[in-house]
Order: sequence, then structure tokens, then C-alpha cells
Amino acid sequence: MTGPNPVDRGKKGSKLHVLSDAQGITLAVGVSGANMHDSLALKPLIRGIPIERSIAWLFGYRRLTVRYERKGSHFLAFLGLAAALTCYKKLAKLAT
Repeated sequence: MTGPNPVDRGKKGSKLHVLSDAQGITLAVGVSGANMHDSLALKPLIRGIPIERSIAWLFGYRRLTVRYERKGSHFLAFLGLAAALTCYKKLAKLAT
């Protein structure tokens, strides 16, 4: 007898979805379950380099790196705050 497929198991946790422009400035953020397929949560797929850079900027905030919040709405609020701060820093840097 064989057990269940090891690849087909539900994952605990959350997945971050980020939409950004070509310069990597965050336009929209979202959170879904880790066991959810990417295409169901975020339809438009764009190139990975600006997204990877944007996620790296967002995970520069400790509150997002280590998830302390149990509720998804609280985590999403901190994610939005971090995205707004990152966007402000990038736009302030471009203005000078």
C-alpha cells in the first residue's frame, strides 16, 4: 500500500500577491492561503524581476517577515502600510 501523494498536501500559512509597475513600485497587494493556486488569486502575470524586487522591499519590514498577526485582515493592513511606505520612499527618491 502506498500513502497519499506527498506533493498533494494542504500547506499552512499565507501567500503574498503583489502587483507592481516596471520600476518595481507596488500598485496592489493581496494575501491568500498557501494551499491556493496562484492563478486563482491573481490573474495577470507579469515579469518576475520587478516583483521579486518589490517583495524583497516589503520583506525588509520585520512585521511582514515574521508574521505575528493571526487574522488575515490585520496582516493585509500591515502589508498595505508597508507598500505605501515603500512607494513613498521610491517616489521621494525619484523627485530629488
